[in-house]
Amino acid sequence: MTGPASTWELAAGLAGPVLTFGAIEGQVKTAEAAQREALAFYQATILNAFRETNDALIGAVKKREEAKAKAMRAAALQDYARLSRLKFDNGYADYIEVLYSENELFNAELVAVRSKAERYTELVNVYKAMGGGWVDEAEMFSPKPRFTTVKPVSEESSPLR
Repeated sequence: MTGPASTWELAAGLAGPVLTFGAIEGQVKTAEAAQREALAFYQATILNAFRETNDALIGAVKKREEAKAKAMRAAALQDYARLSRLKFDNGYADYIEVLYSENELFNAELVAVRSKAERYTELVNVYKAMGGGWVDEAEMFSPKPRFTTVKPVSEESSPLR
């Protein structure tokens, strides 16, 4: 091509990047929207972490209070069982009262142990909510087994064959 055609071709080549008909503006708006979305996701993640930590801390406090109350109930029932036994030994009560008091004590001790286990579970939830990482450090300080496990002897390698 020669003459006017090559001039128009050169002009179109130079003006092409300048005249994008809003494509660059659209790309900028898309990038800004993606940035706002990422910021909103980050803020939601932070708020969720705070909520989980708060829930775990409140749960741990409530479970501690519950475990304390259950332990106090078990202690009171232990006194009741002791006094019932003492009354029976001295002839002031039937054996059914001793059985009833020991049954109540047993149930209260089971409930207290379950409550204590739930309390420890809540403490683990606090550690998890605060980022964890405690398992790796705990493994470093935990005692290592002294003995290795013995593999069972298979029938093929048994000397008794």
